[in-house]
Amino acid sequence: MLVTCSSISPCVDSARSLVSIPVMKIDDPMTDLAVEKASKIGIVATLPTTLEPTKYLLSTKAQARSKEITLKTELCEGAFEALSRKDTTTHDKLVLEGIRKTATNVELIVLASMARLVPQLGNEISIPILSSIPSGVEQAKAALGI
Repeated sequence: MLVTCSSISPCVDSARSLVSIPVMKIDDPMTDLAVEKASKIGIVATLPTTLEPTKYLLSTKAQARSKEITLKTELCEGAFEALSRKDTTTHDKLVLEGIRKTATNVELIVLASMARLVPQLGNEISIPILSSIPSGVEQAKAALGI
């Protein structure tokens, strides 16, 4: 089972003990790589319910590695509401602004499901931008042996 919602990822740890199949967080591979590669990590999110679990996951993984990290968070106010109204133009504008703002003070940025926007930045941002979807899907494929 691949849990694709960052907001409920804290529940995954409890769920793992209740079932006999692998239960994975889509954010795990992304956050592992982020902690491995950077000390100043930016998190760009559209909801506080995504931001807090992502902060917790990164902090927990850094502690497990005895690594000190600094997290800079950017909540793209209004982006989720715009997307809920099917206003992708406003959503995308707000998220891209959040990425640009965050990129000035960090070594790496993590995103949840907003990876489709990264190509719009072209070569404008020189730091790595990680998204949970590609690495999360690879995690699931590996678990399935495909």
